[in-house]
Amino acid sequence: MGFFDNIGILDFWGLGVIALVIIAWKVLARFDHNFRAWVVPTFCALALLGNIATLAFIDRSPEHDVDDDISIGDELDDEDQPDEDYDVQDEEDEDPYEQEPVAEIHAVIISINDDLRGDVDVNEREAEQGTSIVLRAAANAGYEFDHWEVVSGGIMIENSFMPNASFTMPDNDVSIRVYFRQESVAGFTITTDVNDAAFGTAAANPEEAAGGSRVDLSADASDGYEFERWEVITGEIILSDVHSSTAHFTMPDSDVSIRAHFSFIPESFEITTAANNSVFGEAQAEPYLAAQGEQVVITATAAPGFEFERWEVLSGGVMLSDVNSPTASFTMPNSDVNVTAVFARQEQKFSVVAIAQTISDSTELEFTIMNEEGVAGQMFSINAGGVYGFEFRRWEVLLGGVVIENANSTITQFLMPENDVIVRAVFEAIAVP
Repeated sequence: MGFFDNIGILDFWGLGVIALVIIAWKVLARFDHNFRAWVVPTFCALALLGNIATLAFIDRSPEHDVDDDISIGDELDDEDQPDEDYDVQDEEDEDPYEQEPVAEIHAVIISINDDLRGDVDVNEREAEQGTSIVLRAAANAGYEFDHWEVVSGGIMIENSFMPNASFTMPDNDVSIRVYFRQESVAGFTITTDVNDAAFGTAAANPEEAAGGSRVDLSADASDGYEFERWEVITGEIILSDVHSSTAHFTMPDSDVSIRAHFSFIPESFEITTAANNSVFGEAQAEPYLAAQGEQVVITATAAPGFEFERWEVLSGGVMLSDVNSPTASFTMPNSDVNVTAVFARQEQKFSVVAIAQTISDSTELEFTIMNEEGVAGQMFSINAGGVYGFEFRRWEVLLGGVVIENANSTITQFLMPENDVIVRAVFEAIAVP
């Protein structure tokens, strides 16, 4: 606020002081008539000096340092009001030296199949992820652009067969190769045919090309047929993949003739294999689908405690190479085949020892008369035979806990348990005539 802007305040203070001076003058004049001569000028001078001092103090006071356009008593406009959301503390908390993270820059690497054939211009040799990279290929005299190839980087080039192409930069380096070829010259042709027109079709793109140009081949099989291979009839070329229905080669300086071979897809039949009991084992066929005339191998695998016995052909009428072998083969007929692998529990064999004991008045002798194996769950026969001068009396069970059917007979039997058995034939001495 300026000095002269405070005239309103001067008027206020001046009127007030003058009023006080007049009142005081009237009162004092009643007591002293000479008071008028010197008091009035003195009070007026003091009033003037007081106003000037007051104005000077107001003009220099910081609390009155406001915009010149705002007068005392005026209200602040909305746009002059302090921002309620403004936070001085937030401004003080900001780090003036903090920097934004810098995006990682990746390289764009360009190579040419032959530097003499052309050149490449790219808008960015280094770029961050998401940048649009524009490629421009310019062929030299006598050559023309062929195609772009992505060497590395996993990108998709838009218009890869056009000299002006583009792609979006990924979060890694990118390597691209550009191919130029000699300008197309009529005279070098590519002829395609097939081994049978009913089996499929073949085509070359382009059908005329200059030496050094890339030629793409494609073969489409008819229903029921499949592509087998390409056969080069004329022309010294090397195919990218002779067994692929889509292949390419570099055009020589001569005509080329190439043939696509197709073959009939034979009908496949199913081979079903099973075990007589899934607990006993399993069976499988390789392959499980086969065409007529194809060789099929079947394999049986027994579970622990079981063993393979034989194959049984349930349907298909095939002749197995060996019906008793866990691995057999047959020729696929013109129908489905069903075979079963028969398994059985393995025989558990245990030893059976029979000894003879001779008893006389003076001695007792023991000797082995049998040492064999018996199958658990089957009947086992024993024979004591005879000993000169002694007579058989009985069988005794020494080990195994078996029950002999007739313990007093020299020839008898018992049910073989799942453990070893030891029995004894007892003989007693008799008088010999």
